[in-house]
Amino acid sequence: MLEDPLYAREVVAYTNAVRAAAQFLADEEVQYCFCFAMSFSATRYPNIVLKAGGLKCILDAMKKYPKNTRLQAEACEALRNIAEMPDGADTLLSTTALEDVLNSMKMNAQAEWVVQEGCGMVCRMITESDDARDRLMKGEGLRVIMDCMETFPRASWVRATLPAPAAIMKFLFQWLTYSLKAGEAQLAMGKFKDKLLAAATFGGVAFVGMAISSNPTLKAKATELTYFMRRSPLLGVVLHAVFSTAITVSGIPFSLVDLGAAWVYGFQAALGMLLFSKTLGSILCFLVARSILPASRKASVLSHPTVARVDRILASSPIYYGTLFRLALLPAFVKNYGLALLNIRFPHYLVCCLLGSCFGVPAQAYLGSQLGDIYLGLRDAESVDPVVLLGGIAPVLFLVILMPTMAKVLLGKDEDPNATADVKKT
Repeated sequence: MLEDPLYAREVVAYTNAVRAAAQFLADEEVQYCFCFAMSFSATRYPNIVLKAGGLKCILDAMKKYPKNTRLQAEACEALRNIAEMPDGADTLLSTTALEDVLNSMKMNAQAEWVVQEGCGMVCRMITESDDARDRLMKGEGLRVIMDCMETFPRASWVRATLPAPAAIMKFLFQWLTYSLKAGEAQLAMGKFKDKLLAAATFGGVAFVGMAISSNPTLKAKATELTYFMRRSPLLGVVLHAVFSTAITVSGIPFSLVDLGAAWVYGFQAALGMLLFSKTLGSILCFLVARSILPASRKASVLSHPTVARVDRILASSPIYYGTLFRLALLPAFVKNYGLALLNIRFPHYLVCCLLGSCFGVPAQAYLGSQLGDIYLGLRDAESVDPVVLLGGIAPVLFLVILMPTMAKVLLGKDEDPNATADVKKT
């Protein structure tokens, strides 16, 4: 009857349909017909559907028959039409509509009709309401959409639901660069050469890390590994340990693997995973540096100014200066192999690596658990809480504050015979 233009505007027709749906909730066919009628009517008169109380019955039907794909698709379409109303998205947010649609998409992941209508409803919700976008990101909404993209990779209606990540990447890198420049301005270096060396170190490390992490091919591979870790958590732990250890040994400043793992497994689990892989990588670096690394490569590492400086003062306090070396902003290869090539015992070397990890690993695990999907290009910057973003940047700011002390200790000259004692006092 609601298909007849004569009755389409009659509220009584809608209230009768709602009354029937509420009375015969146990009748699956009645519920399907009701959802179809509401979907059809909501395309023209969504306000009457709400006025008659149809929204509650639609959600009840979705909860009652979660595996009826026809009913779920019609219900999702009805909710999408309601969301297109002025304040319709806010009305839906006051109910469990968004969660019910996401649950329907998860339980009927192979039903293209359900997934299509669900993605349409989610896309409309996050377009009309910022609160809907926040709720989607705080829950499992992003993962549900990613699963839909994997199931239907050629469907344009699925790809359209994910926001472009370019803005957040640009914003985050600009923030990091600003933080590094601010820390660089604070350095109290006595000589222009030292200032220039510190600036080159900051800029070189930041540029190389950004260039490698933003490489489309490497980012795509890291994203694929992240998807695999989500599908196979146990095997993903093993693969992460292998890849993260290999990256540490190679000296490549590529952190997307660790950030993706922290995003998948969470902060606490990532702490153990990253600490294990970094420690194992440091042990292998020590073995490679002492027995496998070519002599020419050893000479190149030892000629680095910071390595040469540490070599002259390391004997006075191996753990203190070794830990400072691990915290300094240096190229990854120099940091991984420089300390191992110096005159330091393996237990002292391992303690220095663990102390350095006490700062780096928690910072990286927290950054990945909160912003890993942003680094991988899967979430927009607008959905990030500024407090969380500042928390992710805080470790870099803290390291910048420490840089004057490390610069004075590690980059100062010691031609004076009493330089070592003065440095130790500092």
